[in-house]
Amino acid sequence: MKLLNEPTFPTKNYSFGLRKGSTLRLSNSSHNFLGSVLATDEETRRVFENVDKELSQALKGTGANAVSVRNKALQNIIRDGKVSLDFRSLGALGDPNVKLLANLPGLTDVIRSAGGDILDAQLKKELDKIPGGEAAKKAVETLKRHL
Repeated sequence: MKLLNEPTFPTKNYSFGLRKGSTLRLSNSSHNFLGSVLATDEETRRVFENVDKELSQALKGTGANAVSVRNKALQNIIRDGKVSLDFRSLGALGDPNVKLLANLPGLTDVIRSAGGDILDAQLKKELDKIPGGEAAKKAVETLKRHL
């Protein structure tokens, strides 16, 4: 059986969606599904709170904004403002081989990607200490827009 549309199966915390073209073979209970798990608003809020908490700890004292870093880090798994994880499931329904297709970064990768934010925050902090710092900050911002 081949799916001709994209059914969604809502639960309390998530919606499971299967892509058009996914297959189910009833004769041997095998399948080949491509789909996604979409978190509810409440689950997404919880994920964001947990990530923000971890990032705030990891970025403490750097001046980087945890929410900004989170948004950059999770941009590949956010769809319509909610966490969405793509997956592929193959084989027997009773013992599926499921692979997460979403690219989930580790904390080290997230902090590494925050390098620019950290440098900007440190630069602004240092420029605040010198005479003419405001003019220098404006010049840096103008330069960044033209790069």
